[in-house]
Amino acid sequence: MEAFKPFVDEAVKKGIIVTSGNTPLTELEAAYKAKGFGYVGMDLFESGYLLGKSLAEYAKLKAGDKAFLYGLMAQPERGKMERGAKQAWEDLGLDVDYIEITAEVDGDATMAIPVITGYLASNPDCKAIIASHGNITSVMEEALKAAGKGPNEVAVGGYDLSAKTVKSLQNKYLDVVMDQQLYLQGFVPIEQICITKLYGFAGLHMNTGAGVVTPETINKLIPLIQKGIR
Repeated sequence: MEAFKPFVDEAVKKGIIVTSGNTPLTELEAAYKAKGFGYVGMDLFESGYLLGKSLAEYAKLKAGDKAFLYGLMAQPERGKMERGAKQAWEDLGLDVDYIEITAEVDGDATMAIPVITGYLASNPDCKAIIASHGNITSVMEEALKAAGKGPNEVAVGGYDLSAKTVKSLQNKYLDVVMDQQLYLQGFVPIEQICITKLYGFAGLHMNTGAGVVTPETINKLIPLIQKGIR
């Protein structure tokens, strides 16, 4: 947020309407909401909590089961997703292990595969994994196959409906995926700027991460995903 602040401050002083999508800039939103600064994207903590809870329910996890969370908790704002998922699992009494995604893995998701296979080799009793990163979610099928795991052997949750993630849902290597509804994150901020400019509306705050997709529901969405809408 600090990196954006001087640029946003300067833009607002020049009468430019600024808003945000996908990544919240909480302090800037509070400062400039009356000038049209809103947010369209996931409520990060709530979406993480929903994913953790939904995966536990889908996989019928019970207290004491081991679960692995792989994410970016060290990042103050972005890490709210992981903190939400961890809280959901702890509320259900799961035994949660956490590993931080390194900068190298963050830049190249395929580097997550040996981390995941290594964890599963050391923890054969792991019942569930959340890969709290859209790119890493997309390589989870590869990681599970490399670890010698078949569909439904480990419950897996993640983010974003990329082409590979859709295929993994169909193959049942992924079980619950948070749908950010990314189309809204691109469309609504532009709409926000227009209605602020034309009608003086204050910033809108929209949570687009309010639902999950499973192997049972993905096929209905595929035509919309192919059109770039979902």
